[in-house]
Amino acid sequence: MAQPQAAVSVASRIDRLNVAAALHQFEKALNRSAWGSMAWGAFSILIGAFLVSKNPRVGWINLIAGGLLMVEGLYEKRVREPQVIKVSAATLGLLGLWNLAGFALAMTAHSRFVGHPWIAVVQLIGAWNTYASYSRYAALVAASDPGTKMELQTMLDQLLAADPATTPEMVEFTSHKFGKNDVRWRARRVDDLLLFRGNEVVLGRKNSKVECFFVPRQEVKLELKGEKSLSRKQKATVTAGNVQFKTTIAPEMAQKFITLVG
Repeated sequence: MAQPQAAVSVASRIDRLNVAAALHQFEKALNRSAWGSMAWGAFSILIGAFLVSKNPRVGWINLIAGGLLMVEGLYEKRVREPQVIKVSAATLGLLGLWNLAGFALAMTAHSRFVGHPWIAVVQLIGAWNTYASYSRYAALVAASDPGTKMELQTMLDQLLAADPATTPEMVEFTSHKFGKNDVRWRARRVDDLLLFRGNEVVLGRKNSKVECFFVPRQEVKLELKGEKSLSRKQKATVTAGNVQFKTTIAPEMAQKFITLVG
């Protein structure tokens, strides 16, 4: 009886950790969204001020919506509640509809200031994408465990502070996918699991887009594919549960990876 109970316990722990990892990833995205809201807010305030300077009766909605977006962005950065996603989507959607209506009215009136409808379209797409993320975030918050979330944060702090070259049970490599930005990964053994955390790389620098998940060690595999042209690094395929990606990895990291999952 002990073995089935142990298996259930391990599976439950993986599930809790992966919920915490998904929530961590989502909240990183929320942080980017908050900065985006504040940027749209500042842009809308500038547009509103320009419109008001041309005609005092025009542009006040841009000023109000821009201010709301600035406040909402600050709120999203500090509070991170699911409900703020609906507020952000509604505000951005209202602004997009207003800009689209303003463009249509300007065209009808043959106004010299017509504006750019693509701004409104981008805002409306952003509003829809924001709203579509609400149910996912709400489900993650409901399923998350505060203790596991704190445990994950400790693991991530240790992962980011460690040096892959000198930490025995950690490796670093880069995955590649056609049409996508590269992702620089770190993987570290945690008990009998592997924690994977990756950052997108743009122009050689890591940005704030994060991927994070746990996989049982026995479900991780590294297949070497030979040396990369004009480089000492090796091409490889990493399989981590249901995830598989093409990578390049330094030879010493590859040997450590094989030992780590072996």
